[in-house]
Amino acid sequence: MSTPFSLSHLPALAWGEGQGRALKTINLIRLSPPFIVKGPSEGYLLEGDTTQLELSSSDMSTQVEWFGPNKSKITNKKARWTLQNKDRRLQINDLKTQEDQGTWECFISRSGLRITRDVRVIGFANSLDGAVMYAAVNSTVVLSCELNTDFQEIPKNILRNPVLRWTKDNKTIVEADLINFNSSLLQQTIDKVQFEHAGEHKCSIAFTRRKLSKTTRLVVMKVSADHPRLDSKENVTLCCHVAAPDLSKAQLCWNNRRDSPKCETHLPEGKFCYETRSAGEWKCSLMVQGEEKLSMIYFVDEASTVSNSFPLTYIAIGGGGMLLLLIIIAVCVFSCKTVKQKRQRARRMAQARQHLLEKKTCQCHRDLTNDYYHA
Repeated sequence: MSTPFSLSHLPALAWGEGQGRALKTINLIRLSPPFIVKGPSEGYLLEGDTTQLELSSSDMSTQVEWFGPNKSKITNKKARWTLQNKDRRLQINDLKTQEDQGTWECFISRSGLRITRDVRVIGFANSLDGAVMYAAVNSTVVLSCELNTDFQEIPKNILRNPVLRWTKDNKTIVEADLINFNSSLLQQTIDKVQFEHAGEHKCSIAFTRRKLSKTTRLVVMKVSADHPRLDSKENVTLCCHVAAPDLSKAQLCWNNRRDSPKCETHLPEGKFCYETRSAGEWKCSLMVQGEEKLSMIYFVDEASTVSNSFPLTYIAIGGGGMLLLLIIIAVCVFSCKTVKQKRQRARRMAQARQHLLEKKTCQCHRDLTNDYYHA
């Protein structure tokens, strides 16, 4: 860029000619020295790399300012960003995709010139290494290892013979070659999460120079009780269990709508049990530095619903049923006895008629015999 300057030139005139002075203005151009911002020679950098942006100029008095991709001014207050050589060089340590990828700007104060330089960083789409995921037992969890850059667009010199590896607590679960890219390999889905799934899940992709790694800590919770409803003599013991790599900053709390929360910070076994005689909805919450991260509900049944109604209602119903059964049996016995008596009576009457008939026949026969003999 050039900067215009003005110069007034007064030509020599003869005195006494009576002529006024003629003023001429000549525009002169002063060429500024060339400014170049040097950056990384590779097209892509990996998350965690270190790179430099430097203003190249022969004018060492030039004052410059640097602005990041989010348009914020760069100072030495941030440890990862260091200004050197009278602010002409900017070193970016431990590159982050969310903060460092994008267009950087070098502003030259005196000339107002702005020079931009793109920095492209390959990393994970959700690049928070060491992030914590919270899940209830029997829920579904998806662990992601997706990159912020299209896998097919990464230059071959950066991604040569890529290998993907999933591990849990340093034990390999999946290992695959990504030459024939399959996007499904970049995710791990856990259906019906159980306690044994808790721990550190690590995904790593081997690039040409080095590998990118991402760790996710999975925390799993479940709730239980020694018996599901209140008893007339005993309390219900509610237990909240948490499986996590680190519980040093956590606390478990049981809470219902009527009572104040009951909390415990000392969790050597990863559980907190609480005895209660209050029925209804109880919530167990996992608190980390005062913030609720995960909660589950357990419902305790009323004691009166079972204990009071059982001796009155159920015994009454049972007694009524027994009485009805006895009545039915008695009616059946009486009916059978009546039928039997009727049959016996009919049989006796038939026998009597038969007897009378036989007796009459015999009498008549005897009378006839006597008369014939008499004649």
